[in-house]
Amino acid sequence: MTPHSTLKRLALALILVAFIAPSVLSAQVTHIIDSHPKDDDDVVDVTLTADWEMRLRSGKILREFRCLAHDTSTATGQTLCPNGSGILDARELVANRHIQQLNVQAVIGFWRNAQLGVSLPVVLFDQTELGFDTGVGYTGRDNSTVDPYTQPSLFPVPDEGTVRSGLGDMSITTRFTPLSFARDATRATWALDFGLTIPTGVVKEASNKAVGEGLWGIHVATAVSSRPTRWVEPYFQAGAKLVVPSEDSLFKNYNSETQTLVSPGHVIHASAGLELMPYEDRRLKRGVTIDIGGRLDFHFEGREYTDLFEALGGSPCDPKDPIASCELTTFDRGDIDPATGRRMKTNGITDVEQYANLSTWLGVRYQPIPEFQLLARFAVENELPHFLTTADAGRDLDKALDNAVEQSNSFGVNEFNPVYNEVYDALGSRFRSGGMITYLVTVGMQGRF
Repeated sequence: MTPHSTLKRLALALILVAFIAPSVLSAQVTHIIDSHPKDDDDVVDVTLTADWEMRLRSGKILREFRCLAHDTSTATGQTLCPNGSGILDARELVANRHIQQLNVQAVIGFWRNAQLGVSLPVVLFDQTELGFDTGVGYTGRDNSTVDPYTQPSLFPVPDEGTVRSGLGDMSITTRFTPLSFARDATRATWALDFGLTIPTGVVKEASNKAVGEGLWGIHVATAVSSRPTRWVEPYFQAGAKLVVPSEDSLFKNYNSETQTLVSPGHVIHASAGLELMPYEDRRLKRGVTIDIGGRLDFHFEGREYTDLFEALGGSPCDPKDPIASCELTTFDRGDIDPATGRRMKTNGITDVEQYANLSTWLGVRYQPIPEFQLLARFAVENELPHFLTTADAGRDLDKALDNAVEQSNSFGVNEFNPVYNEVYDALGSRFRSGGMITYLVTVGMQGRF
Protein backbone atom coordinates (compact mmCIF):
# COMPACT_ATOMS: atom_id res chain seq x y z
CA MET A 1 0.00 0.00 0.00
CA THR A 2 1.48 3.38 -1.01
CA PRO A 3 1.76 6.34 1.42
CA HIS A 4 -0.58 8.30 -0.82
CA SER A 5 -3.33 5.62 -0.65
CA THR A 6 -2.82 5.34 3.10
CA LEU A 7 -3.38 9.07 3.53
CA LYS A 8 -6.51 8.89 1.36
CA ARG A 9 -7.94 6.06 3.46
CA LEU A 10 -7.17 7.94 6.69
CA ALA A 11 -8.76 11.14 5.43
CA LEU A 12 -11.86 9.27 4.33
CA ALA A 13 -12.12 7.54 7.69
CA LEU A 14 -11.87 10.85 9.57
CA ILE A 15 -14.58 12.38 7.38
CA LEU A 16 -16.88 9.42 8.01
CA VAL A 17 -16.33 9.54 11.76
CA ALA A 18 -16.89 13.27 11.93
CA PHE A 19 -19.90 13.60 9.66
CA ILE A 20 -21.86 10.44 8.89
CA ALA A 21 -20.92 7.92 11.59
CA PRO A 22 -23.79 7.00 13.86
CA SER A 23 -24.01 7.86 17.52
CA VAL A 24 -21.36 6.44 19.80
CA LEU A 25 -24.27 4.85 21.61
CA SER A 26 -26.88 4.46 18.88
CA ALA A 27 -30.41 3.14 19.50
CA GLN A 28 -30.13 -0.36 20.93
CA VAL A 29 -33.04 -1.78 18.86
CA THR A 30 -31.12 -1.09 15.64
CA HIS A 31 -27.52 -1.12 16.84
CA ILE A 32 -24.88 -3.33 15.20
CA ILE A 33 -21.59 -3.44 17.08
CA ASP A 34 -18.49 -2.44 15.16
CA SER A 35 -15.26 -0.47 15.54
CA HIS A 36 -15.51 1.82 12.52
CA PRO A 37 -13.30 2.45 10.63
CA LYS A 38 -12.10 -1.10 9.93
CA ASP A 39 -8.86 -2.41 8.52
CA ASP A 40 -8.88 -5.06 5.84
CA ASP A 41 -8.15 -7.71 8.46
CA ASP A 42 -10.59 -6.36 11.07
CA VAL A 43 -14.01 -7.68 10.16
CA VAL A 44 -15.27 -9.01 13.51
CA ASP A 45 -15.98 -7.33 16.85
CA VAL A 46 -17.08 -8.90 20.12
CA THR A 47 -18.89 -7.45 23.14
CA LEU A 48 -19.52 -9.13 26.47
CA THR A 49 -22.31 -7.75 28.68
CA ALA A 50 -23.12 -8.72 32.25
CA ASP A 51 -25.99 -7.14 34.14
CA TRP A 52 -27.72 -7.72 37.45
CA GLU A 53 -31.49 -7.51 37.37
CA MET A 54 -33.99 -7.30 40.23
CA ARG A 55 -37.75 -7.68 39.75
CA LEU A 56 -40.38 -7.00 42.40
CA ARG A 57 -43.86 -8.10 41.35
CA SER A 58 -47.00 -7.68 43.42
CA GLY A 59 -50.77 -7.52 43.08
CA LYS A 60 -54.12 -8.94 44.04
CA ILE A 61 -55.72 -12.22 43.05
CA LEU A 62 -59.52 -12.20 43.05
CA ARG A 63 -61.94 -15.11 42.88
CA GLU A 64 -65.46 -15.30 41.54
CA PHE A 65 -68.29 -16.32 43.82
CA ARG A 66 -71.98 -16.84 43.24
CA CYS A 67 -73.86 -14.23 45.19
CA LEU A 68 -77.54 -14.70 46.00
CA ALA A 69 -79.86 -11.73 46.38
CA HIS A 70 -79.59 -10.11 49.82
CA ASP A 71 -76.69 -12.31 51.01
CA THR A 72 -74.77 -10.61 53.79
CA SER A 73 -71.09 -10.61 54.73
CA THR A 74 -70.27 -12.62 57.86
CA ALA A 75 -67.51 -10.12 58.65
CA THR A 76 -69.36 -6.81 58.25
CA GLY A 77 -73.05 -7.71 58.00
CA GLN A 78 -73.34 -5.70 54.78
CA THR A 79 -75.62 -6.82 51.96
CA LEU A 80 -73.49 -8.33 49.19
CA CYS A 81 -76.02 -8.42 46.33
CA PRO A 82 -78.54 -5.61 46.81
CA ASN A 83 -79.41 -5.62 43.10
CA GLY A 84 -80.09 -9.33 42.78
CA SER A 85 -78.16 -12.55 42.33
CA GLY A 86 -75.00 -12.62 40.23
CA ILE A 87 -71.33 -13.53 40.04
CA LEU A 88 -68.98 -11.15 41.82
CA ASP A 89 -65.20 -10.89 42.19
CA ALA A 90 -64.14 -11.29 45.80
CA ARG A 91 -60.82 -10.17 47.27
CA GLU A 92 -58.99 -13.39 48.06
CA LEU A 93 -55.17 -13.29 47.87
CA VAL A 94 -52.16 -11.04 47.42
CA ALA A 95 -49.13 -12.27 45.48
CA ASN A 96 -45.55 -11.07 45.84
CA ARG A 97 -42.66 -12.32 43.72
CA HIS A 98 -39.01 -11.40 44.09
CA ILE A 99 -36.48 -12.25 41.37
CA GLN A 100 -32.75 -11.53 41.19
CA GLN A 101 -30.99 -12.55 38.02
CA LEU A 102 -27.63 -12.24 36.31
CA ASN A 103 -27.81 -11.91 32.53
CA VAL A 104 -24.72 -12.70 30.49
CA GLN A 105 -24.65 -11.87 26.77
CA ALA A 106 -21.93 -12.28 24.16
CA VAL A 107 -22.36 -10.58 20.76
CA ILE A 108 -20.23 -10.99 17.66
CA GLY A 109 -20.53 -8.26 15.02
CA PHE A 110 -19.67 -8.82 11.36
CA TRP A 111 -18.73 -5.62 9.49
CA ARG A 112 -21.58 -3.13 9.90
CA ASN A 113 -24.35 -5.35 8.60
CA ALA A 114 -24.91 -8.25 10.98
CA GLN A 115 -24.36 -9.58 14.46
CA LEU A 116 -24.97 -12.78 16.40
CA GLY A 117 -25.80 -12.77 20.11
CA VAL A 118 -26.03 -15.49 22.75
CA SER A 119 -27.74 -14.77 26.09
CA LEU A 120 -27.83 -16.88 29.23
CA PRO A 121 -29.88 -15.94 32.31
CA VAL A 122 -28.57 -17.10 35.68
CA VAL A 123 -31.36 -16.94 38.27
CA LEU A 124 -29.93 -16.14 41.70
CA PHE A 125 -33.21 -15.93 43.62
CA ASP A 126 -36.85 -16.45 42.64
CA GLN A 127 -39.66 -16.78 45.19
CA THR A 128 -43.44 -16.27 44.97
CA GLU A 129 -45.43 -15.79 48.18
CA LEU A 130 -49.22 -15.80 48.58
CA GLY A 131 -51.14 -14.34 51.50
CA PHE A 132 -54.68 -13.38 52.41
CA ASP A 133 -55.94 -10.06 51.09
CA THR A 134 -56.90 -8.49 54.41
CA GLY A 135 -58.54 -5.38 53.02
CA VAL A 136 -61.82 -3.80 54.10
CA GLY A 137 -64.51 -6.44 54.59
CA TYR A 138 -62.07 -9.35 54.44
CA THR A 139 -60.51 -11.00 57.48
CA GLY A 140 -58.67 -13.99 56.02
CA ARG A 141 -59.68 -17.57 56.75
CA ASP A 142 -63.10 -16.55 58.17
CA ASN A 143 -64.47 -15.98 54.68
CA SER A 144 -61.80 -17.49 52.44
CA THR A 145 -62.84 -19.81 49.63
CA VAL A 146 -59.27 -21.12 49.29
CA ASP A 147 -58.31 -22.05 52.85
CA PRO A 148 -61.45 -21.86 55.02
CA TYR A 149 -61.78 -23.07 58.60
CA THR A 150 -64.66 -25.46 58.08
CA GLN A 151 -64.03 -26.96 54.61
CA PRO A 152 -61.17 -28.67 52.77
CA SER A 153 -58.45 -26.29 51.60
CA LEU A 154 -57.45 -25.94 47.98
CA PHE A 155 -54.00 -24.99 49.30
CA PRO A 156 -52.77 -23.50 52.59
CA VAL A 157 -52.51 -19.73 53.01
CA PRO A 158 -50.08 -18.11 53.58
CA ASP A 159 -48.01 -20.01 51.02
CA GLU A 160 -44.26 -19.36 51.02
CA GLY A 161 -43.07 -20.55 47.66
CA THR A 162 -39.87 -22.40 46.94
CA VAL A 163 -36.69 -20.34 46.60
CA ARG A 164 -35.56 -21.15 43.06
CA SER A 165 -32.18 -20.66 41.41
CA GLY A 166 -30.14 -22.03 38.53
CA LEU A 167 -29.44 -21.63 34.84
CA GLY A 168 -32.38 -20.43 32.75
CA ASP A 169 -33.20 -20.95 29.08
CA MET A 170 -30.55 -19.74 26.63
CA SER A 171 -31.45 -17.59 23.64
CA ILE A 172 -29.66 -16.91 20.34
CA THR A 173 -30.43 -13.80 18.25
CA THR A 174 -29.22 -12.59 14.88
CA ARG A 175 -29.62 -9.03 13.65
CA PHE A 176 -29.29 -7.63 10.15
CA THR A 177 -29.43 -4.00 8.99
CA PRO A 178 -30.56 -3.75 5.35
CA LEU A 179 -30.43 0.05 5.73
CA SER A 180 -28.14 2.05 8.00
CA PHE A 181 -27.45 5.74 8.43
CA ALA A 182 -23.86 4.71 9.14
CA ARG A 183 -23.54 4.49 5.35
CA ASP A 184 -25.86 7.37 4.42
CA ALA A 185 -26.68 10.15 6.89
CA THR A 186 -29.90 10.98 5.04
CA ARG A 187 -31.43 7.52 5.67
CA ALA A 188 -32.82 5.80 8.75
CA THR A 189 -31.48 2.55 10.14
CA TRP A 190 -33.68 -0.50 9.65
CA ALA A 191 -32.94 -3.69 11.57
CA LEU A 192 -34.34 -7.23 11.41
CA ASP A 193 -34.06 -9.63 14.37
CA PHE A 194 -34.45 -13.40 14.33
CA GLY A 195 -34.12 -15.27 17.61
CA LEU A 196 -34.47 -18.70 19.14
CA THR A 197 -34.99 -19.60 22.80
CA ILE A 198 -33.61 -23.03 23.66
CA PRO A 199 -34.95 -24.92 26.71
CA THR A 200 -31.53 -25.46 28.27
CA GLY A 201 -32.65 -24.98 31.88
CA VAL A 202 -34.05 -27.75 34.05
CA VAL A 203 -37.85 -27.56 33.82
CA LYS A 204 -39.39 -26.05 36.93
CA GLU A 205 -42.04 -28.06 38.74
CA ALA A 206 -43.89 -27.39 41.96
CA SER A 207 -41.74 -30.05 43.62
CA ASN A 208 -38.28 -28.78 42.57
CA LYS A 209 -36.18 -25.60 42.63
CA ALA A 210 -35.48 -25.29 38.89
CA VAL A 211 -36.17 -22.20 36.76
CA GLY A 212 -36.46 -23.44 33.13
CA GLU A 213 -39.85 -23.40 31.39
CA GLY A 214 -39.28 -26.16 28.84
CA LEU A 215 -40.30 -24.03 25.85
CA TRP A 216 -38.82 -23.45 22.43
CA GLY A 217 -39.35 -19.84 21.39
CA ILE A 218 -39.09 -18.25 17.96
CA HIS A 219 -38.68 -14.47 18.00
CA VAL A 220 -38.98 -12.11 15.07
CA ALA A 221 -38.84 -8.31 15.18
CA THR A 222 -38.24 -5.31 13.00
CA ALA A 223 -37.08 -1.90 14.16
CA VAL A 224 -36.27 1.50 12.70
CA SER A 225 -34.45 4.50 14.14
CA SER A 226 -33.29 7.84 12.81
CA ARG A 227 -31.41 10.91 14.02
CA PRO A 228 -33.12 14.12 12.92
CA THR A 229 -30.61 16.02 15.10
CA ARG A 230 -27.31 15.17 16.74
CA TRP A 231 -28.82 14.84 20.21
CA VAL A 232 -32.03 12.80 19.72
CA GLU A 233 -32.81 9.47 18.07
CA PRO A 234 -36.43 8.20 18.06
CA TYR A 235 -37.02 4.50 17.46
CA PHE A 236 -39.84 2.02 16.93
CA GLN A 237 -39.90 -1.77 17.13
CA ALA A 238 -42.58 -4.43 16.53
CA GLY A 239 -42.36 -8.19 16.71
CA ALA A 240 -43.78 -11.51 17.79
CA LYS A 241 -42.84 -14.59 19.80
CA LEU A 242 -44.09 -18.08 18.99
CA VAL A 243 -43.67 -20.83 21.58
CA VAL A 244 -43.59 -24.62 21.29
CA PRO A 245 -43.33 -26.98 24.31
CA SER A 246 -40.38 -29.33 24.55
CA GLU A 247 -40.82 -33.02 25.32
CA ASP A 248 -39.78 -32.45 28.95
CA SER A 249 -42.10 -29.51 29.62
CA LEU A 250 -45.23 -29.49 31.79
CA PHE A 251 -47.26 -28.39 28.76
CA LYS A 252 -48.66 -31.76 27.72
CA ASN A 253 -51.26 -32.64 25.12
CA TYR A 254 -53.29 -35.29 26.96
CA ASN A 255 -56.14 -35.57 24.47
CA SER A 256 -56.12 -33.83 21.08
CA GLU A 257 -59.89 -34.07 20.58
CA THR A 258 -61.09 -32.39 23.76
CA GLN A 259 -58.13 -30.43 25.17
CA THR A 260 -58.64 -26.88 23.94
CA LEU A 261 -55.24 -25.38 24.92
CA VAL A 262 -51.80 -26.95 25.29
CA SER A 263 -48.96 -24.40 25.14
CA PRO A 264 -48.63 -20.78 26.31
CA GLY A 265 -50.19 -18.17 24.06
CA HIS A 266 -48.12 -16.50 21.37
CA VAL A 267 -47.08 -12.88 21.96
CA ILE A 268 -47.04 -9.80 19.76
CA HIS A 269 -45.39 -6.58 20.89
CA ALA A 270 -44.64 -3.01 19.90
CA SER A 271 -42.39 -0.43 21.53
CA ALA A 272 -41.34 3.15 20.89
CA GLY A 273 -38.98 5.57 22.53
CA LEU A 274 -36.36 8.27 22.35
CA GLU A 275 -32.64 8.09 22.93
CA LEU A 276 -31.22 11.45 24.03
CA MET A 277 -27.51 12.27 23.81
CA PRO A 278 -26.79 15.17 26.22
CA TYR A 279 -23.06 14.55 25.83
CA GLU A 280 -21.23 12.93 22.92
CA ASP A 281 -17.67 13.07 21.64
CA ARG A 282 -17.63 11.30 18.28
CA ARG A 283 -13.90 11.66 17.79
CA LEU A 284 -13.05 9.88 21.07
CA LYS A 285 -16.16 7.66 20.93
CA ARG A 286 -17.50 8.48 24.35
CA GLY A 287 -20.76 9.88 25.62
CA VAL A 288 -23.94 9.55 27.64
CA THR A 289 -27.26 8.27 26.31
CA ILE A 290 -30.64 8.52 28.05
CA ASP A 291 -33.29 6.06 26.85
CA ILE A 292 -36.99 6.77 27.50
CA GLY A 293 -39.61 4.43 26.07
CA GLY A 294 -42.71 2.30 26.41
CA ARG A 295 -43.91 -1.09 25.22
CA LEU A 296 -47.14 -3.04 24.73
CA ASP A 297 -47.16 -6.86 24.82
CA PHE A 298 -50.31 -8.81 23.96
CA HIS A 299 -50.47 -12.45 25.08
CA PHE A 300 -52.97 -14.71 23.36
CA GLU A 301 -54.82 -17.26 25.49
CA GLY A 302 -52.87 -20.34 26.49
CA ARG A 303 -51.60 -22.40 29.41
CA GLU A 304 -49.08 -20.69 31.69
CA TYR A 305 -47.03 -20.66 34.83
CA THR A 306 -49.04 -18.17 36.92
CA ASP A 307 -48.72 -16.78 40.44
CA LEU A 308 -50.83 -19.77 41.55
CA PHE A 309 -48.51 -22.36 39.96
CA GLU A 310 -46.63 -23.55 43.04
CA ALA A 311 -49.61 -23.34 45.38
CA LEU A 312 -51.82 -25.48 43.11
CA GLY A 313 -49.10 -27.86 41.95
CA GLY A 314 -47.74 -28.44 45.45
CA SER A 315 -51.09 -28.48 47.23
CA PRO A 316 -51.41 -31.04 50.05
CA CYS A 317 -54.97 -31.50 48.76
CA ASP A 318 -53.75 -34.53 46.83
CA PRO A 319 -55.68 -37.70 45.95
CA LYS A 320 -52.51 -39.81 46.18
CA ASP A 321 -52.32 -39.15 49.92
CA PRO A 322 -53.91 -42.28 51.48
CA ILE A 323 -54.56 -40.56 54.81
CA ALA A 324 -55.94 -37.16 53.80
CA SER A 325 -57.15 -37.74 50.26
CA CYS A 326 -58.66 -34.59 48.74
CA GLU A 327 -60.24 -34.25 45.29
CA LEU A 328 -60.21 -30.44 44.94
CA THR A 329 -57.10 -30.47 42.74
CA THR A 330 -58.17 -33.33 40.42
CA PHE A 331 -59.49 -33.02 36.87
CA ASP A 332 -63.16 -33.65 36.09
CA ARG A 333 -62.41 -35.96 33.17
CA GLY A 334 -61.63 -38.73 35.67
CA ASP A 335 -58.48 -40.08 33.98
CA ILE A 336 -56.34 -42.29 36.19
CA ASP A 337 -52.68 -41.53 36.85
CA PRO A 338 -50.84 -44.79 36.14
CA ALA A 339 -48.17 -43.88 38.70
CA THR A 340 -50.61 -43.62 41.61
CA GLY A 341 -53.75 -45.41 40.42
CA ARG A 342 -55.77 -42.31 41.35
CA ARG A 343 -57.42 -39.48 39.44
CA MET A 344 -55.12 -37.10 37.54
CA LYS A 345 -54.08 -34.05 39.57
CA THR A 346 -53.06 -30.58 38.41
CA ASN A 347 -49.35 -29.85 38.05
CA GLY A 348 -50.03 -26.15 38.66
CA ILE A 349 -50.23 -25.08 34.99
CA THR A 350 -53.61 -23.50 34.19
CA ASP A 351 -55.50 -22.10 31.19
CA VAL A 352 -55.16 -18.30 31.08
CA GLU A 353 -57.21 -15.86 29.02
CA GLN A 354 -55.63 -13.29 26.70
CA TYR A 355 -54.11 -10.23 28.35
CA ALA A 356 -51.80 -7.28 27.80
CA ASN A 357 -48.72 -5.85 29.50
CA LEU A 358 -47.91 -2.15 29.47
CA SER A 359 -44.41 -1.06 30.43
CA THR A 360 -42.26 2.04 30.48
CA TRP A 361 -38.61 2.63 31.29
CA LEU A 362 -35.80 5.09 31.84
CA GLY A 363 -32.28 3.93 31.00
CA VAL A 364 -28.82 5.46 31.02
CA ARG A 365 -25.66 4.31 29.21
CA TYR A 366 -22.27 5.89 29.85
CA GLN A 367 -19.32 5.13 27.57
CA PRO A 368 -16.09 6.70 28.94
CA ILE A 369 -13.88 4.89 26.40
CA PRO A 370 -14.71 3.00 23.17
CA GLU A 371 -14.17 -0.40 24.78
CA PHE A 372 -16.38 0.00 27.88
CA GLN A 373 -19.92 1.00 28.86
CA LEU A 374 -21.83 1.27 32.13
CA LEU A 375 -25.58 0.53 32.00
CA ALA A 376 -28.51 1.31 34.30
CA ARG A 377 -32.25 1.02 33.81
CA PHE A 378 -35.47 1.38 35.80
CA ALA A 379 -38.76 0.05 34.40
CA VAL A 380 -42.36 -0.38 35.52
CA GLU A 381 -44.68 -3.00 34.02
CA ASN A 382 -48.45 -3.23 34.46
CA GLU A 383 -49.99 -6.63 33.72
CA LEU A 384 -53.67 -5.93 33.06
CA PRO A 385 -56.40 -7.96 34.85
CA HIS A 386 -57.31 -11.34 33.36
CA PHE A 387 -58.52 -14.80 34.37
CA LEU A 388 -55.85 -17.18 35.65
CA THR A 389 -58.03 -20.32 35.63
CA THR A 390 -60.45 -20.50 32.74
CA ALA A 391 -60.19 -23.89 31.01
CA ASP A 392 -63.13 -24.94 28.83
CA ALA A 393 -65.05 -27.96 30.11
CA GLY A 394 -64.41 -29.82 26.86
CA ARG A 395 -66.05 -30.33 23.46
CA ASP A 396 -69.44 -31.76 22.53
CA LEU A 397 -68.23 -34.30 19.99
CA ASP A 398 -71.52 -36.03 19.15
CA LYS A 399 -73.72 -32.86 19.21
CA ALA A 400 -76.38 -34.85 21.01
CA LEU A 401 -77.31 -32.60 23.93
CA ASP A 402 -76.96 -29.08 22.58
CA ASN A 403 -73.28 -28.47 23.41
CA ALA A 404 -73.37 -30.44 26.65
CA VAL A 405 -70.08 -32.10 27.64
CA GLU A 406 -70.50 -35.70 28.79
CA GLN A 407 -68.29 -38.26 30.50
CA SER A 408 -69.61 -40.81 28.03
CA ASN A 409 -71.36 -39.57 24.90
CA SER A 410 -73.48 -41.53 22.43
CA PHE A 411 -70.28 -43.03 20.98
CA GLY A 412 -68.89 -43.90 24.42
CA VAL A 413 -66.29 -41.13 24.23
CA ASN A 414 -65.32 -38.93 27.20
CA GLU A 415 -65.84 -35.33 26.05
CA PHE A 416 -64.29 -33.57 29.08
CA ASN A 417 -61.15 -31.48 28.69
CA PRO A 418 -58.39 -33.52 30.41
CA VAL A 419 -57.16 -30.38 32.26
CA TYR A 420 -60.56 -29.00 33.32
CA ASN A 421 -61.24 -28.67 37.05
CA GLU A 422 -64.66 -27.38 37.99
CA VAL A 423 -63.35 -26.26 41.39
CA TYR A 424 -61.43 -23.36 39.86
CA ASP A 425 -62.24 -23.35 36.10
CA ALA A 426 -66.05 -23.22 36.24
CA LEU A 427 -67.94 -19.95 35.87
CA GLY A 428 -68.46 -18.62 39.39
CA SER A 429 -65.27 -20.08 40.90
CA ARG A 430 -62.46 -18.86 38.62
CA PHE A 431 -59.37 -17.01 39.85
CA ARG A 432 -58.64 -13.63 38.33
CA SER A 433 -55.57 -11.43 38.41
CA GLY A 434 -56.46 -8.04 39.82
CA GLY A 435 -53.60 -6.44 37.90
CA MET A 436 -49.92 -7.03 38.72
CA ILE A 437 -47.27 -4.30 38.95
CA THR A 438 -43.61 -5.16 38.41
CA TYR A 439 -40.71 -2.87 39.26
CA LEU A 440 -37.45 -3.67 37.48
CA VAL A 441 -33.96 -2.37 38.27
CA THR A 442 -30.99 -3.30 36.09
CA VAL A 443 -27.31 -2.32 36.38
CA GLY A 444 -24.49 -3.72 34.31
CA MET A 445 -21.40 -3.24 32.20
CA GLN A 446 -20.25 -4.02 28.69
CA GLY A 447 -16.78 -4.61 27.34
CA ARG A 448 -15.71 -4.61 23.68
CA PHE A 449 -12.87 -6.74 22.35
